[in-house]
Parts: sequence; C-alpha cells; structure tokens
Amino acid sequence: DIVGGDTWTTPTLANGRLYLRSQNGTLVCYDVNGDTNADQMADSWAQQYAVTNAATDNDKDGYSNLDEYVLGTNPTNGNNHLDISVVVSNGSYLIRWPSLTASGTGYEGLFRWYDLLCLTNLASTNWIVLPGCSNLPGNNSTLIHTNGSSDPARFYKVRVRLE
Repeated sequence: DIVGGDTWTTPTLANGRLYLRSQNGTLVCYDVNGDTNADQMADSWAQQYAVTNAATDNDKDGYSNLDEYVLGTNPTNGNNHLDISVVVSNGSYLIRWPSLTASGTGYEGLFRWYDLLCLTNLASTNWIVLPGCSNLPGNNSTLIHTNGSSDPARFYKVRVRLE
C-alpha cells in the first residue's frame, strides 16, 4: 500500500520517475532511475565514472557528461564518442552511425532511440527529421540512411534520447 489505498489511475512513467495516484487523491512520485540529485544521469552510472557534474566535459571531447550518458559513451575517454560517417556508394551518399542498446550500469529499464535530422541551409535552425529515420531503436547495429544523388545537399545530425 504505497499510496495510501488502491491505485486510482494508470501508473505513469516519465523521465525516470513513476507517478501513482490513490483513490483518496494521494499522489506519489518514485525515482526509478536512481537519480537522487535530479541531474538526469543515473547515480550508479555517474559513480562508475566518478562524474559529479552533468554539464562538465570531463574528457574534453565536446560532449557534456549528460550527453555521454545519453549517448552511451565513456565520459573519461575522449576517443569514445558518437561517430557519424558519410560514404559514397553507387552515386548515393550513405549516412552511417552506430546504435547502442541502453544496457549496463545506470540504464536499467531504459531504451535508447535515434532520429536522423537534416537542414538544407545552415542559416536555418529548423532541423527536420527525415522520413523513416525517427524512433529508431538502439540495437547494437549500424544505422544507415541513403541520400540519393538527386536529393538536395543536406547537413545532418543524429538526435539520441533515453526513455
């Protein structure tokens, strides 16, 4: 009886927190991701790498510790980061990047998702998700998008999130 009676609504899981409401109106929130300081990084992951500040870039690779947590890279190794490559094959451009499962210390119950976004003009800030390139699950494979030779020139970036 964790909420003072029967649960009245469907339990809701959002951002590593479980929300429950009882029939008598009591609302409780549980941190199920082990993030006691609310920095969006699992405490067990931060302890594993001796990381104390989400905004700091411990290994000076251009990614904050929080970015490294989301990406699944090592915040103490500047050579460990998300590599995106472009390969020309049969007149088309192949945009390739690794997709990692959310597994190991600090990722219990989480899934990693990828979106490929593009711009045709760097003066714009309106990145768009390419059709068929959203909500791609991290599955320890290489994800590939083919940009045909007749497609407009584009700038790409990969968005990664944990849920």
